[in-house]
Amino acid sequence: MLALQGKLIVRAAEIVGGMGYLCEQLGVQRSTLHLWLQRKARLPDPVFVQLADIILKDDIARAAQDRRRDVRADSSVSLDDDTEPRIGHDGD
Repeated sequence: MLALQGKLIVRAAEIVGGMGYLCEQLGVQRSTLHLWLQRKARLPDPVFVQLADIILKDDIARAAQDRRRDVRADSSVSLDDDTEPRIGHDGD
């Protein structure tokens, strides 16, 4: 999770307008945010959820603005046999 947390922080900061705004939104000091970015400390679960929420809300808003109405015909998702989802293309 340490590798992922840096990506989450950077993406959420891009969405909210910078690291300073992200600190305000999360209610944390910049020094704490930098510890997480440098993988010197693990994100607390509530902060992880806040970051995921910021990113997902942005993705949902972007998807709502997408003018394509048709589902991509060449993609499929399979959830067979309690395994990880397999995403592939028709005919694979």
